Amino acid sequence: MLDRQKLLEKAFVAASLQGRGPDAVYAELNTLESSGTLLKLDVEHWTTPEIAQMEAAMLRAADRPRERDWVKPDCLEMTLTQAPHLGQEQVEAVRLACSADGVSLIEAGAGTGKTTIAEAITMAARQSNLQLVGLAPSWIAADELSASTGIDGQAIAKWRHDLAIGTAVPLSSDTLILVDEAGMIGTADMSAILSAAKEAGAKVILLGDRRQLQSVSGASALVAVADILERTATLNGVRRQQVDWQRAASTLMARGETEAGLRAYARHGCIDLVSGEDAARTATVEKWSELRHRLGDDVLIVTRRNIDVIAINSQARLALRQEGKIAPDEFLLPSIGRDDKKREMAISVGDRVRFGEAIPRFGVRNGTVALVQAIEEDVGAETRIQLRLENGETISSRWGDFVRPRLGRQSAVPKISHAYAGTAYAAQGRTAAGTIFHVGGKTDARDIYVGLTRHRQDAHAVVESGRLDAACRLRQDDGRITPTSTAMLERLFSESRQYREKANVLDYVDGRNDFIATGKVSVSEPDNCWSIGSALRASLQLSNLARPFQTLWRIVSSVVSPELKMRTPLPEHFRTLRQDINQRHDARERDARRPHYEF
Repeated sequence: MLDRQKLLEKAFVAASLQGRGPDAVYAELNTLESSGTLLKLDVEHWTTPEIAQMEAAMLRAADRPRERDWVKPDCLEMTLTQAPHLGQEQVEAVRLACSADGVSLIEAGAGTGKTTIAEAITMAARQSNLQLVGLAPSWIAADELSASTGIDGQAIAKWRHDLAIGTAVPLSSDTLILVDEAGMIGTADMSAILSAAKEAGAKVILLGDRRQLQSVSGASALVAVADILERTATLNGVRRQQVDWQRAASTLMARGETEAGLRAYARHGCIDLVSGEDAARTATVEKWSELRHRLGDDVLIVTRRNIDVIAINSQARLALRQEGKIAPDEFLLPSIGRDDKKREMAISVGDRVRFGEAIPRFGVRNGTVALVQAIEEDVGAETRIQLRLENGETISSRWGDFVRPRLGRQSAVPKISHAYAGTAYAAQGRTAAGTIFHVGGKTDARDIYVGLTRHRQDAHAVVESGRLDAACRLRQDDGRITPTSTAMLERLFSESRQYREKANVLDYVDGRNDFIATGKVSVSEPDNCWSIGSALRASLQLSNLARPFQTLWRIVSSVVSPELKMRTPLPEHFRTLRQDINQRHDARERDARRPHYEF
């Protein structure tokens, strides 16, 4: 899927670098559309023939109802008998997963016992003498799958690479592929897995949650596959959280009612509004220290932006040094951080570090966390470091050796960063005693859902309130009045209602069956449908802001940035329009019935 706004942003940047104007962009887009290189789905979205064919192949490979029994019925019953701890919902999910369908799907919300389900499926498969293959979108998730089931899990990218060069374990009709965190898998990876399984006659079981984070790549493969399958199982009963009201909040979030879950945390005083980025990060580290003193060191800091991760990691190290958890002596070593920028990294004995790439000779994977046990400088000024990995193994080598070998070149800069805070993508699939969820910028339902469901015992959210304050002032008649905490929380709650769903080609085509069978895109167009270039030119002319472009940018930016607003006041008709929209929105909210949840 190609989004019009993103496509235009890149196109205009490329054109400006070449000294070309907007007309050249429009002409090129028209050429791509008329040649069939771009296939128009609607005015806002396009795809390519390759993407369409890949999605159609994925859907064909997913449609394998009642094919045959892979898991023997008597082995399944024996497994369920040996697992009395399974609830009725979980038993039904295991039965569906082990059914005769070639592809089965279990949609499991955060903390609903997915790991327990995977253990039961694995046991039944082993008793049926099936070959087990475990896959996940990241090495962290793959390692979690391995730890819970005993399967030798792999990251999908590694498995596809091995499959392409012929070194992967061959699939057969006696293979069961267990895929974890399926909601984070893109169309290309999902198509590769399902197509390979269908060709070999292997069974696939997908475990995922469409409401947590989606794939970084385009489209939502899990949603498309779920629409094709005749039967799926859903786990709703949350078991992870020990506090009753937090478990109830997680249940609401798993059902898509993230706002209601977030309001529960606010009602129990678990959301702090802190003005200023530095102050908010400091508050996050203070809450983290407080939670660690109460629950132990198994406390995660989850946030969305890498810039917050880097800053919070730095402050967390200061707190640990004051506690005597890391040594006072620091070594400055070159590294490539989470933002892919080279910098001098301060490191001490006692630090926790995270590898940003796999290094096979050390048994290190992308996302592996290690504890620094010793640092020393050789006579030749080469710093040596000793690390203890999460699995208990100890590795020791020169700092410059912790790099992934690459053909034709060798980077001497390790891709290593501190591991106290991490992004929601890195945290999904993990469980800890406690969690601090740091909201440093605009958020949405998926981030909140992941950030507030990692914990077993307690969680707290720290929100930088400056942007919420600015948004509230824009809605007020008098922007000089300081918004109340209640008003700013309401702005946060409005963000928690936003689910940015990635679309699939299947969502736009007229004949679903024809598209799945052939991969050809057929979309109905109104008689007055314009080409890309014509539509864009007309929209600019209608806005009356085509010249100069800077005027449009300053007006749009002024709505977002208070600083720009001060320099560039909105025209009177924009202010009137904004007030009218706000008044209508407020009226709808007053009239709307909001469900009330007791915790």
